[in-house]
Amino acid sequence: MKKIKIFTQNLYWMDFLNKTRRMKEVRKYIHSKRFNFVFLQEAVLGLDVKIIKRGNLAYYSKGRVGPRGGLAIISKKKFDKIEFYKFEEQGEIFNRQIFDRLVEKGFLVGYIGNKVLINTHLICPYEEKSGENVKNLNKQFEQLLNFIKEFDNIKIIKIID
Repeated sequence: MKKIKIFTQNLYWMDFLNKTRRMKEVRKYIHSKRFNFVFLQEAVLGLDVKIIKRGNLAYYSKGRVGPRGGLAIISKKKFDKIEFYKFEEQGEIFNRQIFDRLVEKGFLVGYIGNKVLINTHLICPYEEKSGENVKNLNKQFEQLLNFIKEFDNIKIIKIID
């Protein structure tokens, strides 16, 4: 069985002062380890992906200013198909979840042969004590789980971020 090397990174785009340096460090690390697939979250600008990809294929669905949902997959192999699914439940408007709503959180699904790869970035509950923000998170988990259940004979590879 051939090993597949996958890397996932949240780019956290709010720190503009150190962003370029950090992006170059991420690119250097990714290319030194020779990953088959790189899953990026909070890649809100198309430029974010271009800085990191360095010749590899980059896949995402176009959003307002960059990858929709802030999600991108960089791959050594060409995907047969790529789809973005927006979460039905987005963040609350009157708290910090407004940023999650603006990027339209969801999940990016890439198909290569009999493999299905899913990159997602779920809503952040921001230490909410009332539980309202956690309800949104649970609804996103439920939507993602229902999508996964549609596949027969799936083998789930757990990736810890």
